[in-house]
Amino acid sequence: MKKVIMTVDVEGHVGKDPVAHLIMGESVDGSRYGIDKLMDIFDRHKITALFFVDVAEAWDYGEGKLATVLRHIKERGHDCGVHIHPDHMADVKRLFLWEYTKDEQRKIIKKCTDFYIRILGEKPKAFRAGKYGANHDTLDVLAENGYLCDFSEFVGQRWCQIEPPVAYSKVTRLKTGLLEFPVTSYRSFTLGAYSRNDKLDANMAMNEFRYLVRRLVLEDCVNPVIMFAHSFSLLNWRKTPDAPKVNRRNVKKLDMMLSILRSEPNLTFVSLDELLVQSIVSEDICETMMSITGFSSWLFFMQRAYSIMKMRIETKVWNVKNVKK
Repeated sequence: MKKVIMTVDVEGHVGKDPVAHLIMGESVDGSRYGIDKLMDIFDRHKITALFFVDVAEAWDYGEGKLATVLRHIKERGHDCGVHIHPDHMADVKRLFLWEYTKDEQRKIIKKCTDFYIRILGEKPKAFRAGKYGANHDTLDVLAENGYLCDFSEFVGQRWCQIEPPVAYSKVTRLKTGLLEFPVTSYRSFTLGAYSRNDKLDANMAMNEFRYLVRRLVLEDCVNPVIMFAHSFSLLNWRKTPDAPKVNRRNVKKLDMMLSILRSEPNLTFVSLDELLVQSIVSEDICETMMSITGFSSWLFFMQRAYSIMKMRIETKVWNVKNVKK
């Protein structure tokens, strides 16, 4: 039986109060559709999720605010991991950890790790780099700091610089003892020399999700299955990050996605500790990746292209408005 773990990147990059609006999810009608609503949905499905909190934001938005986020997630019975977008605490022009020297990464990761320990009174076990922006230096530093596992590897994603890859679609134990749980990715489209890799995500189109789940059950090259969401996945926020609106379609979709995964007899949701104990570590890197071909790849590619263009236009509109101000 394949393990499934629900992961959520908890972060906010824009607006006057990203913690309130993009993490806690305070919307224009006064309701909260951020991490609390996500946890409500997970609790209903009896899922213990792993929330990767961007601890680096503590030095941008305030240590107290990020401490509250970490404690709140733990108090509700879910797991926390460390997430780092280094531009919040180091250099605003360097967005990826791999843009920093190994010694610089040591200082950044240790500072965030120490903050996590100070707030929660325990060592963090899991890590995911912001924008998947890790490299081999990052993995070494994580092992030095006592992390048990990393979730940063996203093969085929140009932001990820773990080259050569240490894992493709299966968990792999590195020589340092660190476990690498790669993002559940797949080759979504290929045309000549061009190819695109995507991941299993709460914001993907429902027909593509259904297609993938059927494949994931059968594919030996994928284990465990890593489900992905953001703290703002249930909001329409790109045009108005200071006054987001509830995206009820995404709320319904996430609920359906979890029901579909739950209904598969060969898939089972696990917590982080269960995943660490029960994982079958591959003996090799297992370079095989799941691929979508034929008409389905064209259909999903066009759907995705439309969504990406819409997202970029909305982001550009917000940036233009704020530059004028």
